Amino acid sequence: MLREKMDRGFEEVKKDINEIKYDLNAVKEDLNVVKGEMRMGFKGMMAESAAADEKMDKKADKKDLLILKKRANKLEAAR
Repeated sequence: MLREKMDRGFEEVKKDINEIKYDLNAVKEDLNVVKGEMRMGFKGMMAESAAADEKMDKKADKKDLLILKKRANKLEAAR
């Protein structure tokens, strides 16, 4: 009788362990999805940042802007 109770108890423990394994695998899968989304989000942000930098670079070269500022200052001083 004791043996039967122990066997039933072990079966319940095994069942609980299997359920925990299943839940952990589900959590791992969810985390992998989240990691993938985060990587894609980061790559997307970097791509947007690079596109914005390119756009700004096309608008005016920094050297040209400094030259224009110097010319404007000279013109203001000549008035």
